[in-house]
Amino acid sequence: MTLLPRKIWEKIVARVASALIHDLFNMQATCKVFLDAARSSVVYKVASMAEIPGVFGYDMEDRPKDGFLYKSAHAGNPAAIFRIGMREFFWMGREVGGCGTLLNAADAGGLQARYMCCISLVCLLSDEASL
Repeated sequence: MTLLPRKIWEKIVARVASALIHDLFNMQATCKVFLDAARSSVVYKVASMAEIPGVFGYDMEDRPKDGFLYKSAHAGNPAAIFRIGMREFFWMGREVGGCGTLLNAADAGGLQARYMCCISLVCLLSDEASL
């Protein structure tokens, strides 16, 4: 297994992670090479967030899903940053911090985050116009 460079293993694991994180977790359990490659920031940056619920828990480190989400966000995964921004804005009521996080997700290339930023601006502008 060590015949290939680490970057090749990371690309293989990143391809799996971008499809289903459940398969990524199964891959990690097979051998140390995949486990080591799966802990790379390259993998966290492209990991699919489709299987992770949008809102759960207040503490970012309380469950394995939260830890995975947090690590993915630190790696620059737009979908993970978006989910954290949505959690802050709607679930925790931190409107300023949530907007900032959503803007970070939009800057990272998240289409959902761009949409939410635009909708938030339209809502804010319509609220101000009605006053």
